[in-house]
Amino acid sequence: MEAPGDYIGLNHYSGSLVAFSLRHAGEGFARRFNPPGLPESDFHWALQPRWLRDCLEELRPLGRPIYVTENGIASRDDGVRVDFLRASLGQMWEAIRGGADVRGYFHWSSHDNFEWAHGTRCGSG
Repeated sequence: MEAPGDYIGLNHYSGSLVAFSLRHAGEGFARRFNPPGLPESDFHWALQPRWLRDCLEELRPLGRPIYVTENGIASRDDGVRVDFLRASLGQMWEAIRGGADVRGYFHWSSHDNFEWAHGTRCGSG
């Protein structure tokens, strides 16, 4: 018997392009890379707030409430973090205006970037 979920949780930070590659056999023959020309986080993840909206719009036909359970940016620069948050929330608002049933948003992280593998330093710095 199928049990429907009460809601959908979306963790969203970034996106990447994927290409078939024989050199990446241990990774499912997939080479992942950032789309050219986009800014990157301190983890070298491509940044495009519009992708949050795209994901929310793709989930809309499932007919369940959506909670953005994680969204944010790894950045030592507070100005970059604020700009990314403002743009992401704007894109989420546009998705809501378009019919996405977004019930909640949890931002990661408002003031620090403690990572289990990296401590307080991000990326290569």
